Amino acid sequence: MMLMLEKVLSRRQVLQIYYGLFHSVAVYGIVGWGGLYDSSLKPLIRLQTRILKIIGVNESDPDRPLEIRQVFVMKSITRHYSELRNEFNNCPTNTRHRSVELPRQKLKIGQRSSSYYAKVYYNKLPNNLKSMVGVGDSLKKNLREAIKTRIVT
Repeated sequence: MMLMLEKVLSRRQVLQIYYGLFHSVAVYGIVGWGGLYDSSLKPLIRLQTRILKIIGVNESDPDRPLEIRQVFVMKSITRHYSELRNEFNNCPTNTRHRSVELPRQKLKIGQRSSSYYAKVYYNKLPNNLKSMVGVGDSLKKNLREAIKTRIVT
């Protein structure tokens, strides 16, 4: 199938079809359901991997789309970024390893929420990303690179 598509479409067009048909549907509402257990996410992750293989995108491609779990991390951080940045800037300790305090959860299921994940992964970000102002394109680009290079996840 990919051989037929390569004759007609460019790589960019194939990726646009991927984003239009699969990615948009797969990540719809991901902030709400992205904290699912791995056993529930495996079928979706396998499907994404299979589709990316079919269209000829491999692990080393610079324009490779983020994995489902990585999209959840990025969306969670960008959704809660302004409150996390304020919490980070108002942190009482002024060391180079300061971080946002994680809330205590009575139940394990509370650790599956996007706000909890946002705090966990925000703490793993480099300090230059933690203090950027706004949730603009430059922040999203830098977050994407940090997540792709597995700094965050």
